Amino acid sequence: MENQQSHSEIDGRLDLKVLPLTMCLYMLMGGIFSSWLASWFVSVELGRAWGFAGIVLIVCAYLNIKWCFRIFSAAKTNTNTTKPALAIVNSGPYKLSRNPMYLSYVVAYAGVSLLANSFVMLALTPAFILWLTQWVIKHEESYLEKYFGDEYLSLKKSTRRWL
Repeated sequence: MENQQSHSEIDGRLDLKVLPLTMCLYMLMGGIFSSWLASWFVSVELGRAWGFAGIVLIVCAYLNIKWCFRIFSAAKTNTNTTKPALAIVNSGPYKLSRNPMYLSYVVAYAGVSLLANSFVMLALTPAFILWLTQWVIKHEESYLEKYFGDEYLSLKKSTRRWL
């Protein structure tokens, strides 16, 4: 691509209005508040038996994020979205998803929903996916296309956004 720069020339950063981890915290606070508000009108619970499944989801999400950080470290690129991307990563969980860390955030949120026995929080999970897609992933994809050109476009063709 004509606008593709060499990786050593990348000095820009992904300009997000809200950082992904901050979005997770906002979503968690919004889910807790929504669940509390809904409890005033109707009591819809998942059942305490789902708590164990929630713990499993949270642990799996945590382990996957740790794995992703190790892969980024090995590729000598930044996990922090306020710093430039220095390489395209396509190994480990990145073979299955272009966004396994964001997927892990969603899985962890769903796990917290189950652990909290909150149907309302769980029902908000698709909204979290949409919010991450619109406010983070699409901006990130444009950024990566700009700086990595054909290398990233090839990854987009071979690997799904989520799963």
